Amino acid sequence: MIPKHILSTSQFDLPFIAEFYKQYRSIKKQWLDPKKRASLRHVLDGEIVGSYFWQPSTRTHDSFLKAALRLGASVLDERGIPELDGNGRPTGRYRLVFSSESKKERFSDSIITWAMHKFAIVLRHYEEGYVSKAARILDARGCPTHVYNGGDGPGEHPTQALIDLVTLLDFLNLCPDPYRRIDCDLDFQFAGDGKFGRTAHSLAPLLGIVFDCPRINFAAPSKWQYPLKRLSQLEELGVRYSFTETPVQSKIVYVMRINADDYNDSSSQYPREFVVDQQALEKFGWEYVMHPFPRWDEIPEWDVDDPSTHVVSIDMLPQAGYFAQMENGVPVRKTLFYMHANEE
Repeated sequence: MIPKHILSTSQFDLPFIAEFYKQYRSIKKQWLDPKKRASLRHVLDGEIVGSYFWQPSTRTHDSFLKAALRLGASVLDERGIPELDGNGRPTGRYRLVFSSESKKERFSDSIITWAMHKFAIVLRHYEEGYVSKAARILDARGCPTHVYNGGDGPGEHPTQALIDLVTLLDFLNLCPDPYRRIDCDLDFQFAGDGKFGRTAHSLAPLLGIVFDCPRINFAAPSKWQYPLKRLSQLEELGVRYSFTETPVQSKIVYVMRINADDYNDSSSQYPREFVVDQQALEKFGWEYVMHPFPRWDEIPEWDVDDPSTHVVSIDMLPQAGYFAQMENGVPVRKTLFYMHANEE
């Protein structure tokens, strides 16, 4: 039922989502009970999970490793640094400095080596398609190792989409059915960088899989809009989508950081119309605010040492759903490991 590799939300169907959500709720509940928690600590006994991240990461990297460790696995990981041009500016490429990539080793040879004797490898790459290529390389050799997409450039981030989905379902107090989509007239909005925002590329179609004809608005300046090439997928799923240049009213708003490299205003200030603060919350009536993080200035931080931020930031308000997303990172990734371990 669970795909061998977790590469894209297009791999998922309703039976998988229903079973996944059931297991996720069960694992969260078990972990709260010290007696039941003990059994989870042996799910991956003797296994190794490898993590190879060319691009920076806080939550994805941290939660994958925590999930593996809490299930009893050992972990190995390597992280990359940005490549610079002759003038010391980032090129948009990254390299793993402690692997033989620095000696121009071929990508396929690295992948084959990393996958040997491991239960799973988690990859984050700066180019779209490279994680899927890694899975094809291993499948061609009959390697049993699972590949998890931790984000591939402007492509997808499927495990983040699962985190977003379970957080949304928990908020709405809904449970997916394996045979029919949820009919709740979902009113959802993505606000920010839909062009390079890989979380939106994974979550938007997933909402179409789980909900019946959801309404999704993409709010972004034209140069940051959701890619047209991805719209056919939404149409096939019955998603009712729309586009606006600025945020609008909706029940749920999913905020995305506008790519700092693309935003070349010398003032370095975030576009005011995309800032989600207490004033915006009152204006648009959003009931729940989501964000995959990291954030820039799109959601002002509640600073414990700066009282002036307390009347601006929504961090301490019940509408702030992004800390629940963070909290769900470990149980969601534990659930994926658990389901893979119990299929073998």
